[in-house]
Amino acid sequence: MFAVLCMGSCKSGVVDGPTASAVKPFAWVDGVMTQPLPSWASPVRLALPVPLASIVLGPAGGLGAFGGHQGGHTEGLNHVWIPTTSGAAVRSWADGTVARIDDTGPISSGSSVHEYFVTVDYGNGLVGKHLDVNNVMVTLGQKVKQGDLIVGGPSAEFMLIDNSRTDGERTGPNGGSYVSPFDYLRESDKAALLARFQAEVTNSWFVTGKSAGNSRPWEPALTNPSLFHDRQKGTVAGEWILTNKGWHRTPDPSYYDLMTIFDVTNTFGHWQRVEAGDHDWSLPGNKNNSSATWSSPDGPGTMIVTFTGQPAMYARYALDESGTRAKLTIEWKAGAYPPALTSAAAIYVTRSATYLGADAAMLGLVP
Repeated sequence: MFAVLCMGSCKSGVVDGPTASAVKPFAWVDGVMTQPLPSWASPVRLALPVPLASIVLGPAGGLGAFGGHQGGHTEGLNHVWIPTTSGAAVRSWADGTVARIDDTGPISSGSSVHEYFVTVDYGNGLVGKHLDVNNVMVTLGQKVKQGDLIVGGPSAEFMLIDNSRTDGERTGPNGGSYVSPFDYLRESDKAALLARFQAEVTNSWFVTGKSAGNSRPWEPALTNPSLFHDRQKGTVAGEWILTNKGWHRTPDPSYYDLMTIFDVTNTFGHWQRVEAGDHDWSLPGNKNNSSATWSSPDGPGTMIVTFTGQPAMYARYALDESGTRAKLTIEWKAGAYPPALTSAAAIYVTRSATYLGADAAMLGLVP
């Protein structure tokens, strides 16, 4: 069941806003924890929805950073996870109007507790969506002020859309872009959050090369690039979608539907990592998700990928960037390299700047 309450029409315009202009790129800034905003971004600024002290950092929790690929999100998070101490009330990030309340159904089979999404329109093109909500504390159409109670938990998971922007992952062909709420914080809130994050995560864990809960040193920022192959052309790094081995039927036993390959050098080290997962975990034979390390000791066109708890896979690959989308053809086996790429190889294309489900449908991978 997915019941929806909304103001006026339930069309996507309620959430995604008016038809967007042509894509207007904005240069990414490396080496910073949050990204600066372009002059055309929404002028609305946000406050943290919970007291800073109630946010759980470190190994026990950790922010799910925007653009991060943890927790089975091989495609990258287009929202943020903000785990809180038990009982922390979640309040409005800004003044606005409750525009939608979506009932997504029971949180588990047979449960009487439902999960909701609560959407608040802040005006000036900025729209927020509270996710993973069990206890809705507002009504449809209600006017709220920054700091007013919105939901009763269990977390402050949150998605933000700026209809004034078209860079990054798009909400749809006629919408804006998913953006990081950390970039839109008031300067005082941002400075306080960054100071605590650096003290309890960056300076305690990343400097030793260790992850802390949801926080990982190869994605150390609070705002990370979601779609980054175009920024690393000529390498295998990027977010890749498997095109030739049947997403919505039986998952392929050897290759994952989605694969993100990292080749990151930062102040904390050099990270060659892989996050991979099958799209539909309900299908028989699915492999859920897995993490790996990789190296290329034998030169270009070869790599060794070692998934957690599995034998090393020796891969040959070919990268083709001549088309609209880059294509990565890869074939691997345990113990030794395949003699050559064959018709059994997996063919991946780089993900486009749209929501994963829509992208998969456009590629004919799902009905």
